[in-house]
Amino acid sequence: MRINPAAFSTPPAGTNGDLGRNVLRGLGSWEVNAALQRQFKLTEKFNLLFRVESFNLFNHPSFGSPVITYGAANFGLATTTLNAALSSVSSLYQMGAPRSFQFALKLRF
Repeated sequence: MRINPAAFSTPPAGTNGDLGRNVLRGLGSWEVNAALQRQFKLTEKFNLLFRVESFNLFNHPSFGSPVITYGAANFGLATTTLNAALSSVSSLYQMGAPRSFQFALKLRF
């Protein structure tokens, strides 16, 4: 739980609450990406390059912002992951996506 629901109450009608602007922040996130490559010499003129890249290597979850609708059953809980909350691009390519690998094979001559 990110926010304590017991610390909040509905303000009287016609008034604003007393919580300052930008007091609550979203959850932190981190991700480890890595790449390895190996070059194999086939002949004097031909080389084969093998590359593997991993994204979110340790499969660490990054959670989105907590629900801020007061009175909701899940108020204060982060119910989505960060990649689902950042919906501008496919969720596979966002920060916080599940672990994924990419392989490449390149022939150089």
